[in-house]
Amino acid sequence: MLLSAASPGVQYAGTFLAALGIYPCIANTITWVSNNTEGVYKRGVTMGFVIGWGNLNGVVSSNIYQRSDRPKYRTGHGVVFA
Repeated sequence: MLLSAASPGVQYAGTFLAALGIYPCIANTITWVSNNTEGVYKRGVTMGFVIGWGNLNGVVSSNIYQRSDRPKYRTGHGVVFA
């Protein structure tokens, strides 16, 4: 929807649907890792790795969404879809 539609309303709906599918995964992953790691110290270190790895997405996205690809950002969306 984001790449193929020309209407801003359809693109906005595509963004909403993508967020609807992505954001619950974060809470589910943190809960799953927390419940499956035994011991307080192991759980703390594991949760640090999981949350830290998730925060690296900001580094990746700032490098794949380039100004030269405006306004469709085909490279950035292609990397995310892969």
